[in-house]
Amino acid sequence: VDTLVWAVGTWKSHLVPHTHAVCVDNPALVEAYAAFEEVRKLKKVNRVGLEDLVGQAVQVLRKHPRILGPIEQLCVDEFQDISLARVRLLQGLIDPETTTICAVGDEDQAINEWNGASPRFFADFGSFFPQKPFDVYPLSQTFRFGEPLVSLADRFIRHNELRTDVKLVGVERPTGAACACAQRAPWSVGQLASVAAAA
Repeated sequence: VDTLVWAVGTWKSHLVPHTHAVCVDNPALVEAYAAFEEVRKLKKVNRVGLEDLVGQAVQVLRKHPRILGPIEQLCVDEFQDISLARVRLLQGLIDPETTTICAVGDEDQAINEWNGASPRFFADFGSFFPQKPFDVYPLSQTFRFGEPLVSLADRFIRHNELRTDVKLVGVERPTGAACACAQRAPWSVGQLASVAAAA
């Protein structure tokens, strides 16, 4: 069941209908996806699950462009969590000639590939929205933790070939009661460094 849920979710996050789904290693998944869709649409009642919401919105916008009226500015937060279906949703929401779109995210936090997210969407941003020039403003400073942990994290993250080459910099936080809980963490930076050295 978990494999089926994952497969259907993956197909839906990439806007692949059951009629175009393919799984060479497990064709039964495709058959189950088709059966799932048949049950979902029984008696002309369109049952919609969470994984269907974006796809349904994309279909509505394809049939009725600009249904929401003009959108002058659109800000997309947590862009690292975006999937192809969500890109298509954004494309349907904006007017390519007049809408300004701003995307904010951290490609190093793109951990939702199970839901169709990928760090490549950062690199492909210009091809998704080619009507206007765009600028990239890499944010390299973190105020969450200091330089020792940032340096360690940077050594791990550098193995990701899809990420933009940005040197991370940790800005030391002030000491005090608010920071005391971080000092009681079960892993010290030294212990993490030894794990990183072994990697």
